[in-house]
Amino acid sequence: RRAPWTSMRPRLRTCIAALLVCAAYGPAPLEAAMPADVWANLAAGSAAGMASTLVCHPMDTVRTRMQTSQPGQYAGTSDCVRQIV
Repeated sequence: RRAPWTSMRPRLRTCIAALLVCAAYGPAPLEAAMPADVWANLAAGSAAGMASTLVCHPMDTVRTRMQTSQPGQYAGTSDCVRQIV
């Protein structure tokens, strides 16, 4: 029988190795920890999130309506889109 913490051993080894490296070489400089242009990364992530929402949300709405509708309510996907709009 395996103990519940045995699955944590690989992660524990990685954490210990990282601590030893940090103790031996010192902490990483701030420039290495932070991206060069935080605002550019923030803008890119925001734009990607908005684009994903604008594309995926309408398709998810159509899929949900078709799955929860009564049989025969929609003739197909395009009919569902027309009735929603």
